[in-house]
Amino acid sequence: MVRKMWQIYCNSINPLTKLLHVPTVQKMVDSAVSDTASLSRASEALLFAIYAAAVMSLQEDICHDTLGEQRSVLLPQYLATTEAALARAGVLGTSDMVVLQAFLVYLLAVRDRYTPRAVWTLTGVAMRIAKSMGLDRDGQSSGLSPFDIEMRRRLWWQLRMHDFRTAELCGRPKFEGLVEMDSPVLSNMSSFPTQWPANVNDADLSPDMPGPPFPPLGEASTATDAIFVAVKCELLRFTAQRLAKMQRSRDQNESPWTLYSSLAEDGNLQTLENHLETRYLRYCDPSRPLHLMATLMVRCALNILRFMARHPRRPLPETSDDDRRTTFNLCLAILDQQNLLQSNPHLRTFAWHAPFFQQWHALLHVLDTLRADPSMGQATRAWDLLGKTYANNAEMQTPRKTVHIVVVGLDWEQWDTWLGTVQ
Repeated sequence: MVRKMWQIYCNSINPLTKLLHVPTVQKMVDSAVSDTASLSRASEALLFAIYAAAVMSLQEDICHDTLGEQRSVLLPQYLATTEAALARAGVLGTSDMVVLQAFLVYLLAVRDRYTPRAVWTLTGVAMRIAKSMGLDRDGQSSGLSPFDIEMRRRLWWQLRMHDFRTAELCGRPKFEGLVEMDSPVLSNMSSFPTQWPANVNDADLSPDMPGPPFPPLGEASTATDAIFVAVKCELLRFTAQRLAKMQRSRDQNESPWTLYSSLAEDGNLQTLENHLETRYLRYCDPSRPLHLMATLMVRCALNILRFMARHPRRPLPETSDDDRRTTFNLCLAILDQQNLLQSNPHLRTFAWHAPFFQQWHALLHVLDTLRADPSMGQATRAWDLLGKTYANNAEMQTPRKTVHIVVVGLDWEQWDTWLGTVQ
């Protein structure tokens, strides 16, 4: 069972997070198989977190076929054992990287089960632990080994990205803290304390390597097994640079949404797209699930940035028909790409990742537009995409989270009307 859970984690979770160095953890797994009693408290917590994340990543039918039990039964059990193991490892006062890795893997496993506010609070605890361990300062300044420096960078940025998303789901600015006026990110991204993780294969990293991994982020000449995380970091770096530049010059009373309007100015997004295409996507093989996942994620992220730049925070009469049509079509493209991430059979291994990144602004814009004009052009395609969104996210049909309730309040009346016209 230990090896089976670990293999599920390696296939489903690791390619999209790169939190763990597989060859190193493999040795821990082998030790657990041969002598469980010899495991440290930190390794025990990580092992149980891996179990929980592995079960979380499985769909119900696959979980039953693979593990012989329902996901709905196994997941609460493994989450409870992970919580107990984290407590035994003293997570709240830890200075152990392995314990913090276990905590973040645990957060991945619970992020769709708990409310966004609860996940954000727990992520805040993890952020404080990370800062107390100095992860917000690059390890080069502390004389650490190249391997430890790289693993700290991976952990820090994965935690930061998780924090940005949970903050957004709680109604906070997505990149809050990244563009603070006293942050080095405002003047020079290269001097930001914790540098970006390298875009390298796990096989190119080892605890005894003499120097830093090569090539650094943005200089890959092939698609590595870290490509998904690498392009996420590239997107974050681009957005941070743009928001920092805008933050310096904007009126402090200006709406945050106005900041995004300049994202598409001066060909910025085209420059970003060309960079990602040149450095990463041209090396991707669409027949390989991870490469397809990275490509779809980039296409969707670029459309999200374009939509953010056009987000209708001014009354509709002040926008042109072309603007409204373009914005609506961007939202449809986002929903289409989001659905592909969840329904494409080649990406089933990674389908767990998509619900947490559901693009609620785009979804709500489509619903609000249809409510105002149910017979508009593209309405049939829009309702078809909405239907697929509901089919891919069963929790939206029995809403418990606030955002689900908001969506239901917007769309059910028009949904029933539309269904009546096609039945």
